[in-house]
Amino acid sequence: MRLAGRPSKEETRGGWPVVLEYAGEDAGPWLVDLSHCTRLDIQGRAMGKLIPAGIAEPENPGDIAVLGMVLVARMGPAQACLWCFDPAVEIPPHFNRTRITEGTLGLAILGRNAFRITEKLTSLDLQAPWREPPFLVQGPFCHVPCQLLVLQTAPGSEMLVLSCSRGYGHDMVHAVQEAGAEFDLRPAGENRFVQMLARHGEKRP
Repeated sequence: MRLAGRPSKEETRGGWPVVLEYAGEDAGPWLVDLSHCTRLDIQGRAMGKLIPAGIAEPENPGDIAVLGMVLVARMGPAQACLWCFDPAVEIPPHFNRTRITEGTLGLAILGRNAFRITEKLTSLDLQAPWREPPFLVQGPFCHVPCQLLVLQTAPGSEMLVLSCSRGYGHDMVHAVQEAGAEFDLRPAGENRFVQMLARHGEKRP
């Protein structure tokens, strides 16, 4: 999935074309394509034994555990999704998982007014005041079943990652871009997301 914009820095990684930076990324909000990033479906009752060592087990459905550039979002009693945003990280092969990268779309909406954009596209409460980010919400976004990872809600530093079936990719990107037009939503490369995630991680206790 290539967003409308002029890439200024890109590379090929594992057969995927990856835009690292776009021209004119100065101010947000931004839309980032993360479809190339590793995503694994993990299934099993003993969840703590199934996720990579060093990552705390997300206790309840909706909880997200973070270790550097790796996130594990618990979807139910026996299912979680692992996201890895660092190609240098090696995910050990010894746990039950199914690679779903090729079959799913991954997008991030970042920066100021991100949640004003999402309000146009879903009735889900992505800024629930009783929930401390990061957390997972599952439900319709643009009328499509999605996983929505709310990573940061602080004004100006909003971070939302969403995933859905890749077959909805073109329509999903078009809908988000249309909803974000009034807020000057612009494409950004992977570096923008990684930098914001790293800054967010530094502030975590």
